[in-house]
Amino acid sequence: MVATLRAAGVQAEPAYQYLSNDGPANQASMMAAFTQSGADAVLLARFMGFSTQEQVSTAMPGYGYGGGFGPGAGMYGAYSGWYGQPVVQQGQVATIYTTLFNGKTMTPVWTYNPQTFDPSNLRQQANGYANEVTGLLQSGGLVLTR
Repeated sequence: MVATLRAAGVQAEPAYQYLSNDGPANQASMMAAFTQSGADAVLLARFMGFSTQEQVSTAMPGYGYGGGFGPGAGMYGAYSGWYGQPVVQQGQVATIYTTLFNGKTMTPVWTYNPQTFDPSNLRQQANGYANEVTGLLQSGGLVLTR
């Protein structure tokens, strides 16, 4: 994310260089890192894990043998094609919460929470995600460029 923001002309610094490596950072250590960095805003991207989602749709059967019109349709075959059959699709998605905070008030200014990432290739999608976030921040006038 930092490399993509920098390539777009935004002064960006990775937080890890201001944080210790002794586990997850608490709010106090995050605030100290923010103060040390001299930044005027914080962009926090958090991977929240995977969830299984279902999508139910109706598939209309094709017309042909056993349903619809024509030979083999039977007495009620012409009407059987009018009713769709439910199709249930399950899949896993990765949720990433991305929030831009005002550095003075630490209040959220902008949030982006897509749930469209395929868990099997999450690392390969990281650059596309960073480009998307950077583009949205730029188009919203939320980042200053050099």
